[in-house]
Amino acid sequence: MRGVFPTPIFIEGAQMNSRERVMAVFQGLETDRAAIINLTSVLTLDSMNALGLKCPDVHLDAEKMAAAAAAAHELCGFDSVMPKFSIVHSAAALGAQVDWRSGDSMPVIRKNPISDPEQFIMPDDFLDRPETKVLLDAIRLLKKRYGDTVAICGKVFGPWTTSYNMCGTENFLMGTVLEPEKTRRYLEVFTAVGVRYAEAQFEAGADMILWCDHASGDMCSPATYAKFLLPVHQRIFQTLLKKSGPVVLHACGRTLDRIKYFAEAGFDAFHFDSLNDTRQALKEAGPKMLLTGGLSNETLLNGTPEKVEKEVTDLLDAGIRLISPECAIPMKTPNANLSAIRRAVEKYKGYSRFPIPDSLSLAFADLAPQERELRIETVSRQQAAPGLFTVTRNAKIVGAVYSELRSDKTLLLWPPGTLEENTEVRSALYRRIDLYAEETGADPIIAFVEDRPREELEQAGFEYVSNILTLIADEVSFPMVVDSEGDSGRLSFVTGQNDTIFEDMTPLFERTFEQTNDFPTLVGVTPTAEVLRSYQTGAGYRPELWFFAQHDTENVGCLILADHPEFGQLELLYLGILPEHRGRKYSYAFVQHAQRIARRLGRRMVTVAVDSQNQAALRVYIRCGFRQWSKKSLFLKKRS
Repeated sequence: MRGVFPTPIFIEGAQMNSRERVMAVFQGLETDRAAIINLTSVLTLDSMNALGLKCPDVHLDAEKMAAAAAAAHELCGFDSVMPKFSIVHSAAALGAQVDWRSGDSMPVIRKNPISDPEQFIMPDDFLDRPETKVLLDAIRLLKKRYGDTVAICGKVFGPWTTSYNMCGTENFLMGTVLEPEKTRRYLEVFTAVGVRYAEAQFEAGADMILWCDHASGDMCSPATYAKFLLPVHQRIFQTLLKKSGPVVLHACGRTLDRIKYFAEAGFDAFHFDSLNDTRQALKEAGPKMLLTGGLSNETLLNGTPEKVEKEVTDLLDAGIRLISPECAIPMKTPNANLSAIRRAVEKYKGYSRFPIPDSLSLAFADLAPQERELRIETVSRQQAAPGLFTVTRNAKIVGAVYSELRSDKTLLLWPPGTLEENTEVRSALYRRIDLYAEETGADPIIAFVEDRPREELEQAGFEYVSNILTLIADEVSFPMVVDSEGDSGRLSFVTGQNDTIFEDMTPLFERTFEQTNDFPTLVGVTPTAEVLRSYQTGAGYRPELWFFAQHDTENVGCLILADHPEFGQLELLYLGILPEHRGRKYSYAFVQHAQRIARRLGRRMVTVAVDSQNQAALRVYIRCGFRQWSKKSLFLKKRS
């Protein structure tokens, strides 16, 4: 053996590491490319010869097992490693006689230890027996080597396949017809084997588990699966298994007629055989369960690298984003064909985001219909939406979130929408927003929530600030003349020089923030100059709509408007009055000037957002003909 681990051939790129990529696919998040995983076995003679390894050492020695597993990643470019190459370890630990064999042959069970479920007693030291402990030790070695950079896959055999191994396949399957209660008892006593071993592998460092229960078409009917094994699987995932990562079901052969049951069972993904039509399998799985597999072992063993690449491309075109061989590959499979999988995935040009409007419909699902349509149309007009993220299951959007990065580095967030009530999907989207904020240097994150439990935002790290009201005034309420109440009639509104408007207005703008009643909690969170800059770089900016409000040539405040002609709207972005000039009813003149500008520009309405606790401002807007359009809660998350 030339060293515990191979020298890597494939080096990770900078965008995502292998583990990030795999786990993102499971979460339905966007990735730089599809993930390549090995769930059953990609142990090859090419790899063992390159590393000076041989059978049966790779099954019985933890260091050699880990080194052989690492070859999949470092020699062939897979995004995962999986150190359990055979089907016999747990059965051997439970008393089955095993021939571990050598050369290019996998171990086999020579004698089944029991003929009746009552003969089985779960050993207390099951996890400490050499045949089971070796895998746990290998996982720990891989975790020590890779940390959080490469996905580590464990493997267990569920009660159905364990029954094959312990009492014989033929005897067990005959019992499903002749002795159904005995069959149920086998499944009951062997459930603990898979559950305990899976939990131990998660604890050792596995990121995901392959759960093998070979209830495939050549072994049993879909009705038999639904009758015997489906309730067991549901119980495992609902009450028994403490899982800390995805669990993938494997069953060989034709399974199209039972994939819908696998999805009902609670598996995160199904590892399918190339005998099944990929697109039909995706349809049967629906949005609840991912699919992986479908890459023919025949092609990998006897085909050319070009043929392998073509088959991988076909899987990608169909919508598969977890690429893997259909089953344990023959050990004589050339590594050149395994490496071709990585090349095909990297060459593939078909990665694309879902159409923006489709994603936004879900992202803005909580909004009132009129506002939702407006938001969707506004964002859809943009060339790109970098703050839009989706969660997908089998090419179907099941969750989406939209955020908007302002020039002042404030990230505005509309909380995630999901196809069904799904806290896991929402949590994944909140985490993706946190990552986006980190990538862009955004701080703080401000969330606008219309219909969402406060606890959800607090669990995501947000704190409640206040309610924000969006008000609108239709053109019928626009004044024809200036309101002359108080001193407001003597105000004039002047614009500055277009090329210096920002610098000229900044000192005045900053002073109007003093002792403000509009979201006082947010004052100082972002520098006021940066807030003003965000108005300048935002949608609807027109320098001639930035006004200095003056009384007898003295500045008393500022009025900032944004024009959205495509929607027939003028937005009142900011109305600020200097502290020493407040209490003179100047606000009416500010609002009515905005309305007059809207009439002059031919806009149908004026919109404004205001703190619900700012009663003085609300009285002014209501008197000027505004009415409430929407109400949202405002939440804040500071990253620094």
